[in-house]
Amino acid sequence: MGALTTGIAVALLGGGLALTGCTASETVEEVTETETVVEEAEGDGAECEPTDDALQSFVAQAGEPSIEVPLPAGWTATDKANSSTIRGAIQNESAAKDGYVPNVTASITDHSGDNLSAQQIIDLQLQTLETAGTVVESADSGMVCGLPSMRIGYTEAGHAINSVIVGAVNDASAFAVVVAARTNDPGNAAYVEDMDAILDGVRVQF
Repeated sequence: MGALTTGIAVALLGGGLALTGCTASETVEEVTETETVVEEAEGDGAECEPTDDALQSFVAQAGEPSIEVPLPAGWTATDKANSSTIRGAIQNESAAKDGYVPNVTASITDHSGDNLSAQQIIDLQLQTLETAGTVVESADSGMVCGLPSMRIGYTEAGHAINSVIVGAVNDASAFAVVVAARTNDPGNAAYVEDMDAILDGVRVQF
């Protein structure tokens, strides 16, 4: 059974921020049924950050924007954590510590019809965290492929979590896209380098 299948603890905050745990004692299966695909980072939109890594694409449902993340060496994709909001995940077993496998999930929440701006969608995610008693330790505004975003960092249940929240609004469509990286070993320099590459290279496009 995959490492993101058993032992998974998912807390969906505001329908967008997912906190996922996985254990190294479980064996990650080859993902043969996943719909995610890896493609080379070529011919991408001019507004998206360039990356030297291959891109991991997650299958979007009808009307949703596409979500892609860089896939550094040692990271593998899995759909074992997929749910009504999680579109896919990547993980690095070689960086596991004390039974916890660092992982990154991509989740999406539909706000179409809620009459929210991109910034209001981002603010809603932050408000949900604060309501749950989470202290956001860092927050930096930015853009992801021309869409407003915010990168935040906080600690939850002993895990360091860094997320990119994207307010994806296009005509009548509006979504909160959250790409969240988690580890119990935030001092691991190799993990930090990979995490930065992944979060800096997030792509969300309609």
